[in-house]
Amino acid sequence: MRPRTTMLLLLAAIALGATLLLLERVPTRGGEGPQALFAAGALPIERIDEFELRRGDRGAWRFRREGAAWRQVEPFEHPVDAFSMRQHIAAAEGLRSTRSISPEAMPTDAEGAPIEVGLDPPIATALFRWRDAEGAPHEARVDLGRRGVAGRAWVRLGGDERIHTVGSELHGRLVDGDPRSWRSRGLFDLDESNLDRISMRLGDAAVEMRRRGGAWELLQPVATRLDPEAMRQWLLGLQRAESGAFFEDEPEDLRRYGLGEGADTLRIEGGGEDPSRRWSQTLRIGGPFGPGSSDRFAIVEGRPAVLLIGEGTRASVLRPVVGLIDPTGTAVRPQEIRTIELRGESETIRLQRTLDGFVAQRLDAGGEVESEAPALREAVEALLESLCNARAPEVAVQPFPHEIGVAVAILSGFDGAPLDAVRIAREPQQGRWALENGDSVLRIFPPSLALPIEGVRLGLPPG
Repeated sequence: MRPRTTMLLLLAAIALGATLLLLERVPTRGGEGPQALFAAGALPIERIDEFELRRGDRGAWRFRREGAAWRQVEPFEHPVDAFSMRQHIAAAEGLRSTRSISPEAMPTDAEGAPIEVGLDPPIATALFRWRDAEGAPHEARVDLGRRGVAGRAWVRLGGDERIHTVGSELHGRLVDGDPRSWRSRGLFDLDESNLDRISMRLGDAAVEMRRRGGAWELLQPVATRLDPEAMRQWLLGLQRAESGAFFEDEPEDLRRYGLGEGADTLRIEGGGEDPSRRWSQTLRIGGPFGPGSSDRFAIVEGRPAVLLIGEGTRASVLRPVVGLIDPTGTAVRPQEIRTIELRGESETIRLQRTLDGFVAQRLDAGGEVESEAPALREAVEALLESLCNARAPEVAVQPFPHEIGVAVAILSGFDGAPLDAVRIAREPQQGRWALENGDSVLRIFPPSLALPIEGVRLGLPPG
């Protein structure tokens, strides 16, 4: 280091030390020791419902409480973390003044100018607003100036000319902190009880789902049942899905992030039949953050902030639809069935429930009973279990393979009306089974599936 530079730094340190020493000797007001900056009850944490932060030319943010939740309302709407908001208010309410200086007592430099403490204008201003029990509005203002030494900082309260030295916790939050970090990282404000429709678009593929009567069903790419447990887990994942970071606010062109019309989307909707109560949220997922990165750009419509989400979040949000399809052969429950008619390649068998079990009947081409016998209880129970309760380890969206079809099981209720028809196919070599009930979705089972569809296995003599 050059001698001249060393000398300048030394002089600056001496000047700073002299200024601090001078400030320590400035007369103060109030009693001994730190004094609460706000009088008791002057900043009621539980009543404050609006917080505004101004940072000069660095921008302004306004936040509003709605019940227990907080939202950023300026410069645009976005949910925020309620705990962060409460911590800001608590930090302001807990300010303690270690020194109070009146304007006329402010020290001056060698040229007679007041020492600059960063309050004319303030580096930042925090405004807290609330209403009292009678509904009258109130506001408290804290101007934040420069930091001092030993963790001290300068502040001034609205309506008071005195300048105070306080701890720097509030400065750390409001001057140094990034307001984007106070936002909620959750991708969706999701109330599952009020949700009734979900749609996805992945490239050219469209997926549509709706909830009707408490059960979810798939409308596109095929119309079929959805698995209640898989849907519950997926919706729980949507509630927990979070962004990794906020990348850019209010971008001029979303296309540079791959967030234009061709982006993958997930849209959730709810609110019931009343159009005035309908709501929706749409997530767009675009291009990668950079070469070799698994992070993706994303944006939630209505919140003009480009996000980054990880590959795990993307996979959990845009879940493959086959993993959500109900893997059972039929939605009919065994106790709802009175009659099962098995129409095979060489025979037709009817199983009819009685008071103590089932009767098996072999029918001729005209539907008349050729033979009859008590059905084997274990075989009927195995058939009902395989048709109604067994969960296929593999699901494929494709038409029924008629060339390997072996039977159709027609299920009827106690009123005689058909409940469902399950088509059964079996591979000739591998022996795997496939069940399909008219929805072009195959539930594929291993060869070990217990599916007795022949009369002799159900208790009838050979035909």
